[in-house]
Amino acid sequence: MVQREQTLAVRLLRLCWPLPGALTGATLGFHLYFRQPGLNADSAAPLIFASFWAFCGLLFGMVCASMTAWLIARGLRCWLSTRPLTTTSLTLLSLIGLCYMLHASLEDRLPALFWPAAQTLPARQPPVSQPSPCTQTPPTERQARQSWDMECR
Repeated sequence: MVQREQTLAVRLLRLCWPLPGALTGATLGFHLYFRQPGLNADSAAPLIFASFWAFCGLLFGMVCASMTAWLIARGLRCWLSTRPLTTTSLTLLSLIGLCYMLHASLEDRLPALFWPAAQTLPARQPPVSQPSPCTQTPPTERQARQSWDMECR
């Protein structure tokens, strides 16, 4: 009876493998659509197209997460000689961490990718340029004049 419950738990956990990738892919697809220039926000069309992009991201994320989870599980089975339930659980946990790290690194490196954060970014201030001392009139004091001559030759 215990073996049957473990195989059921392993199968249920394997069904959960594509979920982290699907959520990450859908989020990225949705945000990528709204980064396109010239969107017409007066109609419902952007939501329909954003849903399509999110669905495509969801499918791509599911495929990538499933392949990655299979590779992780295979590596864990070779590295750890434990029960299948343990390796399946560790695979799901590492896949969740991997998808979170992917999303967080993209968010850190490309903050303009994630909508509406693009509107809340502060504008960069240009640096204030200091006038060159060589463009000013030379000083009259002897010591200051010598340092000015050395600097502005």
